[in-house]
Amino acid sequence: MSNLPELQYKNLLPTRNYLQNICLALGAIQRSLIPQEKHDWHYGLEVGMRGILTQELPIQDEKLRISLDFVTWKVRIGSTNWSLEEYAAPEIFNNLRARLQHQGVNANIEQPEFLEGSTRFSKSEAEKFAKVLWWMDKRFAVAKAKLVGGLTAPTLLYAHHFDLALVWFPNNDQKQVAIGFSTGDEMVPEPYIYGATYPNAEILQTVQLVEGARFQTVGFTGLVLPFDALQSGSNPQALFDSFAGTLFNSVKN
Repeated sequence: MSNLPELQYKNLLPTRNYLQNICLALGAIQRSLIPQEKHDWHYGLEVGMRGILTQELPIQDEKLRISLDFVTWKVRIGSTNWSLEEYAAPEIFNNLRARLQHQGVNANIEQPEFLEGSTRFSKSEAEKFAKVLWWMDKRFAVAKAKLVGGLTAPTLLYAHHFDLALVWFPNNDQKQVAIGFSTGDEMVPEPYIYGATYPNAEILQTVQLVEGARFQTVGFTGLVLPFDALQSGSNPQALFDSFAGTLFNSVKN
């Protein structure tokens, strides 16, 4: 049986929203301090051994990262940290900005548009999310290693949709295929893995779907594999790898 935790969308949502707001704060700071990259890679945060972190930020003569630490559940920059159980995301953003200004950073760091409504940190829900995110990041790395040729993007977490995504450009042109993990949204109100191709999204209608997957047309056009199909299955790793292989093979011709 799977050792993946259950992710109940309604239970996870307040904590997901809180963590997304933290990532929006980190992303806003990152975009203010690093050069614009092709394919908007400067928008993406990285997943590391201890959690989510910014790309390297040039601060004075150093290269620093700001991290959302899943081990201690704190936001860290250098030796300074703020507990997620004690601070709201806007407070953490203001503290980070003040810390950077104190270090001589003169960039105009604008506050992002934070999610409103139910945003509450629950350590138990956050731990479930962390375990799943690390699992997904490992599976994405395996899928990425199998891709041959073209241009492969780094696996990044995009705060605006709060999804982990890997994009492959098989011919190093506009043709691309993306796989991602989302904790759910208005289009698909449950955690899910998605697959999408561009510019020919309809090509995925011709592939043989793995068990539990479906072709999605509401909100976006692509494949959806509900996370529950992985969590409740006997071999989630094999199911994910099969889904990824079907997706990436669809654009090889």
